[in-house]
Amino acid sequence: MDNENLSCAYDGEENAQLSPLQCLPVEIFLHICSFLDGSTLVHGLSLVCKQFYQTLKDANSLWKARINHIWPDASYPLLPPATPDELCWMLSYVTIKQETALWKQQKNRLFMKKSHNSFQDAVSLMHVNGISHVVYTSNRHLLYKEIPSRKKLSHEIENSGRICAHSAGIKDITAIDNTMYSCSLDPNVKSWMLTNTGLVHQRTYD
Repeated sequence: MDNENLSCAYDGEENAQLSPLQCLPVEIFLHICSFLDGSTLVHGLSLVCKQFYQTLKDANSLWKARINHIWPDASYPLLPPATPDELCWMLSYVTIKQETALWKQQKNRLFMKKSHNSFQDAVSLMHVNGISHVVYTSNRHLLYKEIPSRKKLSHEIENSGRICAHSAGIKDITAIDNTMYSCSLDPNVKSWMLTNTGLVHQRTYD
């Protein structure tokens, strides 16, 4: 999701009669918003007019508080932007909320019958061409496996693999679109592209 996709539904509000909410000071407006769920704010109120969209988009403290409620131990920024104004906290909240909802689905669970000797320090869900994958770590290795659909049994899945990604244990992974980032005790950060044929190394950040 990006700013272009989250545009206002109405562009002619300058000529329309102002609603009582539009006349409120920003502080009071945001206080009212704090009682509404995030989905209503992002997919409802922010689309009413440009004023509401811009106010909610710029209300970083509101979205940081909601992210902190989902991830109490998270530190900011989760992924440092290239420029201070690049990161949109409202859209970050939407992405985190969607990812959290995906993990909470009780009817879709994947059980690993064959485990590895070392611990799995990090797990991430990724989507490529409409297919979901689980990517996880085992010591220095990155492992990936296609999540079976209801029409395909787990033992029929062939799209899985394991690569030695670092020279030391991997501590964490995160994903942005089709790109996976892994950090290790090397200490290096590497980026990987998840394709239909597996993970492909892109770049190493020393």
